[in-house]
Amino acid sequence: PAPLVAWRTGAGTRPAAGMRRVLHGVVLSAVASRVAGNLLQFITHYAFLFNDSAVELIRDADVYPPSLEVRDMRLSRFARNCRVEGRFHQFEIDVPSGLTKFVKPAANGSADFVLVPHCFGNLITRMNLACLALSGAALLQSTGLYNHGGPTDWLARNVDGFGDRDRADFGCGLQRATSASGSRSFYYPSRWEFDVMVTPPSPYDSMRDWRPADGRELLFSFIGSNTSCLRSRILKSWGGSELPDVYVTEERHAEGQAYSSVLQRSRYCLVPDGHVPWSFRFLDSLHHGCIPVIVSESWHPPFHRLLQWAAEGFPIIFLHPARIDDIHKVLSLKNFEEWELTQQKTMPLAGFLDPRSDVFYEAQLAELALVRQLKEGRRRSGAS
Repeated sequence: PAPLVAWRTGAGTRPAAGMRRVLHGVVLSAVASRVAGNLLQFITHYAFLFNDSAVELIRDADVYPPSLEVRDMRLSRFARNCRVEGRFHQFEIDVPSGLTKFVKPAANGSADFVLVPHCFGNLITRMNLACLALSGAALLQSTGLYNHGGPTDWLARNVDGFGDRDRADFGCGLQRATSASGSRSFYYPSRWEFDVMVTPPSPYDSMRDWRPADGRELLFSFIGSNTSCLRSRILKSWGGSELPDVYVTEERHAEGQAYSSVLQRSRYCLVPDGHVPWSFRFLDSLHHGCIPVIVSESWHPPFHRLLQWAAEGFPIIFLHPARIDDIHKVLSLKNFEEWELTQQKTMPLAGFLDPRSDVFYEAQLAELALVRQLKEGRRRSGAS
């Protein structure tokens, strides 16, 4: 596969018909959603996506960007485990190149962070499990940069109705699983405080596939394989529904024009747990202008410090799996005007999360800067 980190300029491209929209005085266009090499400019244009406190910190030149030393993967003992098996693995290999473009130089041994790249594999899985057994003091010295989030307890900490006291058996049992089997609810560790979660790539592109609100006759849709107990529940409750504004069907490896067309006709797209809480459908949905509905107990958002995921009006819905039977009623509560205003925000969010944009890599450095501030604050409070 071709590398995904190269900047793809919008010059010479034309947005699809109807893609140009104005939101709070900001022009939303395919080109505008791909701001090249200027995170702060992007934040200024799309302030409604970001946490004010985080933005205030990264506007400080002493905070952002942090210095980063990127180790050469060829010198790493992890290199022998690298196999390019698709866009997911290519992404892991190419991330260091994308970050290097914006690295702040540092003298030997003085970098705020040292990036040691490695590839997904059984060896890494075993090492990650070993890391979970480290003491709290040891964990303070490390920061993980993960290409997908979950499972964690972020939802329980940040969204009402997702804590342990709200648990119910929605078809997966009450006992949590510690492996990615999809047969039970996921165990979610709380040790993510100093980690940075990012999005893996999608084959779709908001510059080509995004559509405005008009013509979306489906309230919600889901096309996907039955890879978890949660998806089984969705397919049982809504598969083959007679409601004209619902489209739910099982299909393995959904991709291509037919899949894309359904997303473009849907107001909301379900993003349930599969083998793991993360799903490519999340970014697929945003690229098509469909508001993602996260159906999970343990999903973790990317860039959780920068973006205000739990804020009202943010282009995402969090639905507890216990409410699967109520999906239609819950999503019908918003009137069309409210939904349309939120739907317009999917374009800049898709551009921000797209690994093909420079902003995506600047955002990783911004998250690392915020982690550094958090660690320093923790050390100061401990010393006092």
